[in-house]
Amino acid sequence: LEMNLESLYPKESQMKIYQRKVVFDHSNGQLIVTDKFEFLVDTNEIIINFYCQSKPVIQNDNSILLLENKQLIFRVNHQAMIFNVTEVPITDARLLASWKSPLYKLSGKMVVNQKTLELQYFFEG
Repeated sequence: LEMNLESLYPKESQMKIYQRKVVFDHSNGQLIVTDKFEFLVDTNEIIINFYCQSKPVIQNDNSILLLENKQLIFRVNHQAMIFNVTEVPITDARLLASWKSPLYKLSGKMVVNQKTLELQYFFEG
């Protein structure tokens, strides 16, 4: 799956290109999400968000255990990314039909001192 996402962000983001590619590596049982960014300026802040039903647990090596019962591990290819977890209550009745409240937002943040960046997120079980 490939998509261009730059049009989803305002001009103030200084984002020229944001391409996402999702591949399932059958031989390793791994889902790989690759984000390629190109910015108009040299210094940029990246914030990525993933939503999870189970509360993610951040490990000492900055890998994240997403689903405790299934041992799904999430990793990113940049050690500079710092993660935190926020509880998000669901108040919309339509969402509550499919999800139980709360959800957990896993946010990764990093400063990039260049105009291009490639991030890879690995989901493995």
